[in-house]
Amino acid sequence: MLYIQTGEGNPPQEKLRHYTVLAGGGPIMTVDAEPDWASTFWTVKQDRAAPGFPALVIEVDQRQEAQKFGMAPAGALDRTGSPESTAGTISPDAGGSQNAHVVRLSLLGQVVGSWVNERVIPGTRFSWGPAGSGAIVYVAEGGRLVLFDREKRTQAVKEVKDALLPAWSTDSAHLAYLAKTGRKKYALSWVTVSR
Repeated sequence: MLYIQTGEGNPPQEKLRHYTVLAGGGPIMTVDAEPDWASTFWTVKQDRAAPGFPALVIEVDQRQEAQKFGMAPAGALDRTGSPESTAGTISPDAGGSQNAHVVRLSLLGQVVGSWVNERVIPGTRFSWGPAGSGAIVYVAEGGRLVLFDREKRTQAVKEVKDALLPAWSTDSAHLAYLAKTGRKKYALSWVTVSR
């Protein structure tokens, strides 16, 4: 069974809705509250340490970095222009970069999550595999799903793009994720994992 929680509004006062659907497909059913197992699952999914391998820990790196933007050789958009102007001005001295707050999550030197000027929400871009597997699935550039394990082996999941919220089944046989299909629209998808 797959569980989906949606929220409308801003935390902590958002209105939550709860849904379940059978993993094999079928109708989406509205439920009154999250299933008993969901809280524990989410805690394990987003933890810094791998379940069953407490020494296998995600490292967190936060820093200010120059991020390129703008129109390259023509200059960068200067957002400090006139307060009456909403369009900005072109500044040839800006150099096409701006400082940004960057947070990277890394496992054994492999980046498994990256946020630029965004609030970090653990678990939205990665999920630990089942206890004792030492495996993780994460969302890489372009929304691709990538499998990575404690032996530093990587495997991209073919045909997946624009993914979000990957979740590994407890039996390690399936990966569920949301696939962006349009502006503010997502499809619940899953793939079978073979060793």
